[in-house]
Amino acid sequence: MPQPELGIRADAPRPDTQRRALLFSQQTIGLGYRMTGMVYWADTLANLGWDIGMVTVQLSRLTELTNPSRFAIFPADSINRWCDRGQNRRGYVWVPPIHPMRLPTRWLDPVTMLAARRYSASLPPAILAEAAAADLIVIESTVAVALFDVLRKAAPNARFVYCASDRLVPNGMSPVLEGILERTAPQYDLVRVPAQSMITDFPPGTNVHHIPHGVDRSAFAVRGASPYPPGSINLVVAGDGAYDPVATKHIAEAMPDAVIHLFGRMSPDSLGSQPNARFHGELPFAMLVPYLQHADIGLAPYEDRPNRNYFAESSLRQLQYLLCQLPIVLPTFAAPLPQPWHYLYDARRPETAGTAARAALSCDRAAISDAGVLDWQDVIARVLELVGLDQREPVDA
Repeated sequence: MPQPELGIRADAPRPDTQRRALLFSQQTIGLGYRMTGMVYWADTLANLGWDIGMVTVQLSRLTELTNPSRFAIFPADSINRWCDRGQNRRGYVWVPPIHPMRLPTRWLDPVTMLAARRYSASLPPAILAEAAAADLIVIESTVAVALFDVLRKAAPNARFVYCASDRLVPNGMSPVLEGILERTAPQYDLVRVPAQSMITDFPPGTNVHHIPHGVDRSAFAVRGASPYPPGSINLVVAGDGAYDPVATKHIAEAMPDAVIHLFGRMSPDSLGSQPNARFHGELPFAMLVPYLQHADIGLAPYEDRPNRNYFAESSLRQLQYLLCQLPIVLPTFAAPLPQPWHYLYDARRPETAGTAARAALSCDRAAISDAGVLDWQDVIARVLELVGLDQREPVDA
């Protein structure tokens, strides 16, 4: 017998006065995976008493064929059903037959457009029902931009926020999706960008605001025991976004007495048989924190891709490095405003990364400051203020 969906309003009614938010992200909640911006949005809203539903997107049955490792991380009983994740939070891992993937040539854009239409038309009734009752709907920079029209029709009274965690095309999305966003951006109640340089990405008439990422200061408030051997030198790469294995390998070769700890979905083959590299995969965030707290250097080895300069402002990993007072090694294109704790290398000459990393060992870490870094409560408060949901009264129907 199939298991019933959990968290659907008919089965678990919630108070009419409770605010409701529906978030669309490639991430998920409650399964112990990576802590990213949208997960913090969900948790922060839940802590404020909101009822939260998060729909995990960027998946389809095609994913089983093209990226089986990505698909395999989700438990079978979490797919295509609402699951209770505790503390006013529910998750739905949506796996339709197809989703609009990036194809190798623009000649195939009509195929991608058909896939986008089919994708939005296949949005399950269980998700549409949640949208219809939502006060706030947040669409992250994913294939979910293709869902705007159907969600707006289902939820005419909800406030809509586009969270531009990344630029679409540089982050592997189809230009078709960028075109959909260009058309729909002015219809959002708020477009939030984490980097000032992204404001001009959007057409005139868009209500776009720069709101930086926050950090979870509470996670770093207690200094845990070190996971490293006494006297060892340890460098961390906290996340696989735009990961550049070439620069990372030069760092490992230049510092044979140090250990490079890599956290994320990097392939162990990316550094060959480098003896001082440790691939930890994805760890629950609470397990990652001690590795950051007790590291000697934070690495941000970004690959030099077009339109990636916004990483300098929007990198969550760099904010976490700052909380731990780590010197940061990164390419010059990602640091238009270099700080004393930045140790820069030329991405076009990745061998210079090793020299930068060695120099970072001499950094005066006491001078590293996290002043001005927001926490997630600050971020969410600003978002709610800008869309008129900062008061406790429910939105008028």
